[in-house]
Parts: sequence; C-alpha cells; structure tokens
Amino acid sequence: YKGWGFIILTSLLLVILLFRFFNKLERERNGLALLKETLSRSENLYHSLFMNSGEAIILTNRDGSFKAANPEACRIFGRTEEEICRLGREAITDITDPRLQAALQERKSNGIFKGELNFLRKDGSKFPAEVVTTTFKDMNGVERASTIIRDISEKKLAEEALHLAHTRLRRFVDANIIGVVVATADGRILEANDYYLNMIGYTRAELEEGKVDWRKLTPQEWLFTDEKALIELKENGICTPYEKEYQKRDGTRVAVYLADAILPGTEETIAAFALDITDKKRAELELKENEERYRSLFINMIEGFAYCKMLYDNGVAYDFEFLKSNEKLTTLTGLRDVDGKKVS
Repeated sequence: YKGWGFIILTSLLLVILLFRFFNKLERERNGLALLKETLSRSENLYHSLFMNSGEAIILTNRDGSFKAANPEACRIFGRTEEEICRLGREAITDITDPRLQAALQERKSNGIFKGELNFLRKDGSKFPAEVVTTTFKDMNGVERASTIIRDISEKKLAEEALHLAHTRLRRFVDANIIGVVVATADGRILEANDYYLNMIGYTRAELEEGKVDWRKLTPQEWLFTDEKALIELKENGICTPYEKEYQKRDGTRVAVYLADAILPGTEETIAAFALDITDKKRAELELKENEERYRSLFINMIEGFAYCKMLYDNGVAYDFEFLKSNEKLTTLTGLRDVDGKKVS
C-alpha cells in the first residue's frame, strides 16, 4: 500500500505541475496575442500619423540612406517617395548651406538637432525650413534617424516684408518731416522723434527718463479738446484731426495739428502725427490784423474809393466792374450798391 500511495501522490503532484505549466503557457500565449494586438495598433497609429502629418517626415537608415518619406515630404520636394529614397540626402538638401555639417555633428553628438536649414525642390529652387532631426533605435536595436521638416518660405517672406515695412517707417520717422509720437491716454510719452521733442522743448534724455508728459504740457483750456479726441479714439480707433497748443517750460506756446490712432496691443497706446503750425497761426493772425486795418482805413477814408476790375474783349478794355466801394464814394457820387456792377 505504501508503494501505491507514493505513486498516487507523485501522480497528483505531476498533474498539478502540468496544470500550472499549461495555465502559464496559456497566459503567456494570451499575453503574446495582446502584445501583438497592441503592437499592431501602435504600428497603425504610427503609420496613420506618418501618412497624414502636416509636416514632412523622412526616416533614415544607419548608413544615411533614406528609408521612407511621407506624402507631405513628397509634396514640398516635388518628388515621389521612391525618388527621395533612391536619390538620398544630396537631392533634397542644400549641401552648400554652411549650417549643414554643424547640424549633422550636433545630431551625432547629442542625438538631436533643432534649427533652420536650406533644402532643394525638384526644380532646383531652394527654400528655408525648420528642422527637428533625432536618432533612435528600432525594435531590433538598429540605429535610425527621423527628420521633421517644415517649409517656412511664407514665414520668411512675411518676416522680410515686416522688416522692410519697419525700416521704411523708421526712416520716415527719423527724417523728422513731421512729429511722430507714441503715448498713453494718461499722458506718458513712450516714443518720439526729434521733430516732436524739439517742438515741445525737451531732450531725448528727458524722454528716456520718463520726464515728458503731454498732459502737463497742455494748457488747461485745451484739455477738453484732447478728451474729446480720446473718446473718439476709443469708439473708432482713430479721431478727426484737430488743433491744440502746448506750453513750453519758458511759457511760450506752440500751436500743433494732431492726427491720432490707437495702436494694437495689450496696452492702450496712441500714435500721433504732430505738425507745428505756430508760424501758420501767426501769419493768419497778422493777415487778419492787416485786413482789419485795411477795412478800417477803407471805411473811414475822407475820399471816395472804389476797387475795380478791368474788363476785356479780345484783348481790348471795354469797361470796369466795381469789386468794393466805400461809403464816402456813395456820399460824393450818389452811387449806391455798385459792388459787382459795371461802371457803364
């Protein structure tokens, strides 16, 4: 009986061990199936991202040859995937770009490079691009590289256009043909050209020290005009050009003609063109005073006086037209309301 007991016990242990072995084998088999399914999903996801990416992507073999290129890469280079992989780096990369070797060395040393390089289209034209290229090892431990390329031709053109516009504006501002100022509604002057500073009697050093305030320069009776312009600026972004005065530190006043506009940005700033019209105002005042003196003299003359225009016909004078006559002429001659009438 002892022998049978040993056999039975051994058999039971063997059955238990076999059960555990096959159970483990089944779990590993299920795990492997799950792993394959996960890997398949991952590959499908990668392939979908690769094929539908808005960025050009190129995969590189260890020897530097190209393994794959996505549709966006084909589009920006104007080549098929087969052409890109067959022709390699020299067909799409501007090898004369002085930044290229440094970029490759940086990727080799650090495993990654980010920067800008020039590339070539199929027609030979060059274009600038932002590049992110990294090295990695695939599932088999083989070293590869991926390169993401973004065509920034339009961005560069926009930057160049912006730079050109800024240069032109800067040249206009520095030409000092007219005053140009950037300020805030509370009075701070942030920027100004020499024309404006000379007009109000301040130096650039004082401007940079924050000592120039257009509200403090404005006489009290003119602040209402500014407030009216500020309301219009808030409503429309621009305001109707208007006249006002500044008062310098020596007490003298400067008449100016202003045209304002709100500048875009987080801080509410105002750009303005300012024209010094002091001489014009002085000339207008002198003209008005002269006209008043002339009118007083004309009215109070003791002689009759008339200002006339000679009329011509084919170059021959034939009559006069009264333009302006004084009261004394009426008294002496009896002629009334003759202005605008002919002498005849």
